[in-house]
Parts: sequence; C-alpha cells; structure tokens
Amino acid sequence: MRVSILGSNGQPLPVGFPGEMAIAGPGLAEGYIGQSQSTGNSVTDSFASAGDTAQGWNRIYKTDEAALGALREDLPLPRYMVPSMIVPLDRLPTTPNGKVYRRAVQELPLPAIPENSSAKVSNTVVEEEVRIMWKDILGEAAGGSSIGHDTDFFMAGCSSLLLVRLQNALRDRTGVSIPLQDFYRASALRKMAALLGHERGRVSAQDIDWAAEVEVPTHVLTTPEDLSLPKPRSHRRQIALTGGTGFLGPEILRELPNDDSTSKIHCIAVPADSRHKLPDSPRLIIYLGSLVSPSLGLSQREVAYLQCSADQIINAGSQGHCLNNFSSIRQANHSSTRFLATLALPRRIPFQFVSSARLILQSGSFTSLPVSMAAYPPPRDGSRGFPSPKWASECFLESLATRTGLPVTIHRACSVIGARAPHDDAMNSIIRFSKSSRAVPAVPNARGYFDFRDVSEMAAKIVQSSSERKDKAVSFRHHSSGVKVPFGEFAQRMGVLYSGAFRVVSLQDWIYRAEELGVEKVIVSYLKANVATAESLEFPYLGPP
Repeated sequence: MRVSILGSNGQPLPVGFPGEMAIAGPGLAEGYIGQSQSTGNSVTDSFASAGDTAQGWNRIYKTDEAALGALREDLPLPRYMVPSMIVPLDRLPTTPNGKVYRRAVQELPLPAIPENSSAKVSNTVVEEEVRIMWKDILGEAAGGSSIGHDTDFFMAGCSSLLLVRLQNALRDRTGVSIPLQDFYRASALRKMAALLGHERGRVSAQDIDWAAEVEVPTHVLTTPEDLSLPKPRSHRRQIALTGGTGFLGPEILRELPNDDSTSKIHCIAVPADSRHKLPDSPRLIIYLGSLVSPSLGLSQREVAYLQCSADQIINAGSQGHCLNNFSSIRQANHSSTRFLATLALPRRIPFQFVSSARLILQSGSFTSLPVSMAAYPPPRDGSRGFPSPKWASECFLESLATRTGLPVTIHRACSVIGARAPHDDAMNSIIRFSKSSRAVPAVPNARGYFDFRDVSEMAAKIVQSSSERKDKAVSFRHHSSGVKVPFGEFAQRMGVLYSGAFRVVSLQDWIYRAEELGVEKVIVSYLKANVATAESLEFPYLGPP
C-alpha cells in the first residue's frame, strides 16, 4: 500500500506540506457501490488524467514494442550504460522466499531480434571488416542481434572493457591506432568504418621510399658473428615460431616432429586472447605479444635468451589482406621480420620466411621461377596491400643474407585451404561454398590461375625445408599444387577434387546461394566491389610442387 500527499495539480508534495491524501496499491476498492458521483470524485483513472478525459480521450492504444524502444532511447544514461535489449516478462522468477531469483534470470533465453532494414543493406568492405571484429569481440554478448549500418556498438551488447579490446584488435589487424575517445564519438558501425577508412587514408598519404624500406642499416651489417655462442644445432633443436595461432602456423606446429630432433618450440607474439588456441605441451614456450609491437612483446632478457637458444626461426605470422595499404600493415608484416632477422644474426640462426605468391604478379607475369623479385617493386603509394610488405621483407632478407651469410629460405606458397581457414579468407570461401552449392561462379574479370593446396601439406613442406642443409645464403622455394587451372576450367577441377559435376553460374547467382549457406558478408562485399570497379582479380601459378 502506498500513501501520498498531493497538491491541486495531482503531483506529490514535499514532506510537511498540507494536501490531499491519495492511497494506491493492491486491496483497494474500485469505488462506492451505487454512488458513481462519489466514486468519480475519489477514485482516479490510473490510465488517464482528468485533462485527458475532459478532452474526450476514451481509448487506450497498445504501443507494444514501441514503448520499450522509446524507454531505452530516452534513458538519461551514457550509451555504454543503456541496456542492449529490454525483454518484457509476465513475472520474474522468484525464490521460495519471494525474492527475485537472479541466477534464474541470468539463464533466461534471449529472443532473437528480427533483422532490421539497416542490417539487410549491403555493407561496404570496410564496414564488413569492422563487423567481423565486432562479432569476434562481442561473441555471445551480441544476444542474437543483427548488425547493420546504424547498429551502435554499445546497443549490440558492448561495454567499455570490450571497446578497449576492439581498439586493440583494430590496431593489430589493420595497423591503425585510433584514440579511444574517437570510438565513443563514432560508436555506430557506419561511423566506425568511416573513422577507420579516414585513418588508413591519412597514414598512406605519403609516397613510400622502397629503397629505404629494404636498406640494411650499417650497425646491422657490422654485427659480428658471436663465436662464443654455440652454433645452431640440427639435433634437439629449439625452434622459434611466429603465427602459431593463425591458419598456417598451427599446422606447422603439428608437423614439427615430436621426438628428440625438436626439444622446444618458442611461440612468439601470441595475442593474449588467442592463448587458448595453443596446445598444452611441456616443449611449448609461449611469449605473449603482438606483431605490431616493436620487439613483438619480448623483453630484453627474452631476446637474449632466444638469441642463445633458438636453432631455427620460422616466421609464419602475418596480418592484413590486399585491401590494406602498406603503411597500415608495415609494422606487423615488415618491421617484425627485420626485428627477427637481427635477432638471428649473432649466431646466424637459419631463418625461414613465409612470403606471398602474389608478389610475383609485380613482374607482369602470372608465373615465375623461384627467383628474386627485387627488380619489381610495388607502386609507391602502397596500394598493393598485403604483398607489398612481403616484397620489402624478401628484399631486406636477401640483402642481409648475401652480405652477412645469414642462412635464409623464402617460401612463396599458393593459396592454402583447410577446414580451419578464417571465414573472411576469399579463396577458402569460394571453394567452401562452391563445394556446398555444387556450383562455381563465373567471374568476368578474373585473370590467371587457380592454384591451391591443403594447408597441412604446405606446412609439411616448410618443416621439411627447415631441416635441410642449404648451399646458398638465400634460397627461394615455391609451393604449388602443381596443377595449372585456368579460371575457365575451375568447374572441372572442382569435379575432380570433390567427385561430381559442378555447374557454372553467374557471380550474382553464386553470391545469392552462398549468402543462403552463410558466407561472410565481407566476401560478398569484396566480390561485388571488384565487379563494380571492373578491376581484375588476378591469381598467380607457382609451377610444379
């Protein structure tokens, strides 16, 4: 029962002020029997004020979900404190004592939110990049909600702590650092993608001096071989590996022999939120860090330890894709390689570098022998994206090996496929959804060849190479399927690999079918963007395996 003292306007009065007493709550009578005038004077309508009824308003309209939406939007709270979902219930679960049973409330299933019109509109490629990171960060916190152009990060279930994780993920994956306060001001998907695009454009405004990027500093060249340290061993080796939580790296881990030939594996630059992806093994030593950190997250003591202990370095880590500008992924894909090479120099630790097949396209050809590509630099604006830092790293390693005797092997791999491939990997998505729909897309502006191989086979070749003796300071290895498949014969190749006939359908029809089967929207945006701009989709062939 609730008792209030009201003024003439029907509003509660402060304590100590005289007024009219009003009683509300369960158990009250609905009025006086047979005395409608007294009832009208004493019992107020809980749904309408006297002013409402005086104007003839005698109907109540159900607002249904509109009222809940307005309630959430009008809450006088910061965006990160507004609930991402309000669910109406007939009653809250209670304990035998009549109190709210909070554990049962937490276990109540959340309803799936119908896809709104904003979510149905095709996102740009950059918006899809950001959306995928949202999904990775939010996980189940998204509560089944769809993410469209105007979805707000906080409305999708985010907290300030998750926003910090998103900031780190954007920096690690794109090489772009954005102040946290800018994220608060641009918390909608569209605005956040525009912010990322703007920052990318800002960092890539200047032309790139490729000669400076590949130059080996004098102090590095004059680093003498430390003869007081033990020579790299071929038995009971200790191997330092980057990319251990990526796609190729875990397969390399599985291929490394689990016997006396390999005693320890040092997994370097492991992101803290990916630590769980690595197996528990007594021979595995994990160093939390990031490829974008100047020293990959290693302390000076850890660097000194690895210089004395490692007998082989396999640099299989990388970030970004062809849509990135060189400047945004330089630190992760080029500076990290330079750092590891200088770490290897005092003991001349054999260095295995996983490069990209796509950089041979810079020679103007779709095929090439395993030779140096130093004579074919990328455009000075860095627009070639992922292959550009790989080319710079190759040239740096080639020069360093030739002038110091550091043993270097450069691996150029064709497209690798496998069940654990990232969902935003274009080649894997095309193959996966072509296999599911038994149809391949006709891509009118595709040039070159389909050349793909299982990731486990690729890892086995790299591990095998790491145990071989090299006659030259630097050697190049191409890893190919050995089957040269022009785009026009893609359907026949899929039929051979996956037993059965495959139809050729238009790209639009293939996209429609793939969307029904769950293809990542970033793949759809990428394919549509290439078709819209009439740019060629080019794929190289690396020759016999």
